[in-house]
Amino acid sequence: MLKISTGKLYTLLSACKQDNAEVKKRLLITEIIEMTEYKALQVYQGATSVMDDYYSPDKLQEATYEQLMEVKEIVVFLEDCIRKLYETICYGDVRQLKRLKKPNFFDVRSMSELYRLVLKQKKTGINITNISEYDVWSIFSPETILSLDSKLELFHSIDIEALEIQISEMLKDEIYCISASEIAEKKRVYRDIYRKEGTVHIRLQIVENRIFMKKLFWSFISICLVMGQFSGSSVLFSVSGRVVALITYLLALTAYWIWG
Repeated sequence: MLKISTGKLYTLLSACKQDNAEVKKRLLITEIIEMTEYKALQVYQGATSVMDDYYSPDKLQEATYEQLMEVKEIVVFLEDCIRKLYETICYGDVRQLKRLKKPNFFDVRSMSELYRLVLKQKKTGINITNISEYDVWSIFSPETILSLDSKLELFHSIDIEALEIQISEMLKDEIYCISASEIAEKKRVYRDIYRKEGTVHIRLQIVENRIFMKKLFWSFISICLVMGQFSGSSVLFSVSGRVVALITYLLALTAYWIWG
């Protein structure tokens, strides 16, 4: 039963003139406006843009009768749909929304598809986003960034532990929503890369240490031999010959340390 006098008037006119399309349309608009769910949408911040752009009384006047019939069904679940969508933006894997376009607010099937999708979304953590509940529908804009895959070139270096902060800084001029699940995946990838690089570095260090010890050992032996040569009483070489031999040996030893 319609509560306002205008609604009652259109009800009477509709009964008298059942073939009057304009009267039927106005009666349907009145029914929608008087719905409890419609009134709830009027005071819900997340529905502000929808109510202003599509479902205000003036906008409803511009819709066809068939579209109004769709709206009457949509209004019943729209508030919960918006709330679940915003929860997904804040805590779910928003990459699941990529396959959807911005829904048609005059098509109950389009809105129902979105509602079913957001209903089954699980919370995976706290997402990094600058989308507020007021502009919740910007999640469907083609300019909105929903993944880091196409933006990794913006990062001059990756600090694993401060990745969330880096995202906010690098994308500050964009509209973005990066899910916690993707951030966790990226961190695992980077940690694996760094772990492999660390392992290679350790192995190279071990090889270098072995080479160093080998060089040190042979240098020690060589010095002992040279000292023995100078301190011995051999008459096979003159003093000048021994000096030349020592210089030659030292040059050879230096080359061995550099290229050996």
